[in-house]
Amino acid sequence: MAATMLARTAVAASLAALMTASPAAAAVVVPGGSITVTGEARPYEALEFGVAGADVYRVTLTIGGMANPFALYRLNEPGVLTGDYAAIPLTSGSYYLLPQFAVEPSGFAYSFTVASVAAPVPEPAAWLLLILGFGACGAALRRARSDAARRLVQAGAQR
Repeated sequence: MAATMLARTAVAASLAALMTASPAAAAVVVPGGSITVTGEARPYEALEFGVAGADVYRVTLTIGGMANPFALYRLNEPGVLTGDYAAIPLTSGSYYLLPQFAVEPSGFAYSFTVASVAAPVPEPAAWLLLILGFGACGAALRRARSDAARRLVQAGAQR
């Protein structure tokens, strides 16, 4: 119980430090780019990075070679940024990862990556199907018009 209270106090102190930290970031990612930062993990230490432009980014954290859960904060703004960290929109500013350790990771190497997520580009087969679909729709409309015109001509000839 005392260890849990001590851990919560350390997390609260780390969050308080985040809210008053300097805005200079250790590493900065630009739209369309990526950064990877490595170091030695220490319990309750926030990992800092900056964003130089608005974009959609993928944020990952590994400790000791394994993916690790984390909370993402923005400097001087309360609350955790929520969303899918595989594709989260971030604007210019300083951000912090606060790892959520199951055990104290003293001595383990960490690595976090922030990478711009590229917009998906359709494959050539998808383009081909799209063009064929538009062509089929156009052919069906043209045929429907010519059938309607033929019926009008036949109806006029019968009068």
